[in-house]
Amino acid sequence: MTADIKNYVSTCEACREYEWGQVKETMMSPETPNGLWEPVVADLFELEGKTYLVTSDYYSDFFELDHLRSPSSVCVIRKLKAHFAPHGIPKQLVTDNGSQFMSRNFLKFAKDWDFEHLTSSPHHSQGNGKAESAVKEAKKILRKCKSSGSDAFLALLEHRNTPSAGIQISPAQCLFNRRARSLLPMTANLLAPQAVPDSERCQARLEQHKQRQAQYYNRGAIDLDPLKSEDTARLKPFQLGKREWQKGIVRKQLDERSYEVKMPYNVVRRNRVHLRLTNEPSLPLTDEMANEISAEVPEVLAPSFTQSYESQTSSSGEVSLPTSSQGSSSLSGLEVPSAGA
Repeated sequence: MTADIKNYVSTCEACREYEWGQVKETMMSPETPNGLWEPVVADLFELEGKTYLVTSDYYSDFFELDHLRSPSSVCVIRKLKAHFAPHGIPKQLVTDNGSQFMSRNFLKFAKDWDFEHLTSSPHHSQGNGKAESAVKEAKKILRKCKSSGSDAFLALLEHRNTPSAGIQISPAQCLFNRRARSLLPMTANLLAPQAVPDSERCQARLEQHKQRQAQYYNRGAIDLDPLKSEDTARLKPFQLGKREWQKGIVRKQLDERSYEVKMPYNVVRRNRVHLRLTNEPSLPLTDEMANEISAEVPEVLAPSFTQSYESQTSSSGEVSLPTSSQGSSSLSGLEVPSAGA
């Protein structure tokens, strides 16, 4: 009788339509980078009506913060070029699926500048946890500067001079082999170029820090069974006020935990934690529906970057369209939100 009840519930349309969220999966940490500015992450965020771009080096925790006059792909590309010129072109750039990063302009930029562009699953900010962590720090700096009336550039300078928890040296020391002069008094010896610990020691410290993160995050986490092609699954809703889990058919697996799912009128990409396998009948697709299914999402594999417990912000939606080509300022000025903003 127990098996019959479970089978009945697993095929009940109403039961499957109003599911609870699934438990979190174990953390998938990335490989520790071998050097500086190899994997770089980027993300956009808004704060009190203003749009900002964060570009962070995975190895040193050094991040750049830019205020964007327009959240267009042209504006984002121009800021990234300004950072790649002094630091070098990274081997990988990891972003979410925002329209700025999926536009034709950005795909051409990645090809012309010869770097690999990786994206995380939509609505799964933990897939780009390093960028979300940098966004959190940037927001904290801007809010504190607004509250105290201080200079955001000086706050960024002090942040870059503060040793990181992972490798016990500051982002400025790690990236430039020296401390940056600030308003804090320091001797000339501290400002002189100094050799940082060798890469093996830094990698070992980063690995230890990563393991501690995973140890705390994995408490109560389980790994979900992988889905197969043509499996029927329910998709977690993300629209505000909507609780119905929609039915879809898995088309293919993009990477370890990212899947392409066929819906009645479009094709979306979702993380495994947002998909619940069901024993319900497959979704019927009429000829009219099949003709209206959108083209497959670009096959840009999601990175196996860390699923940080610090990530809270949601990613972009499933549809990525090219943005308009608007101009941007040649200056990377930061505008601390005013009280009246």
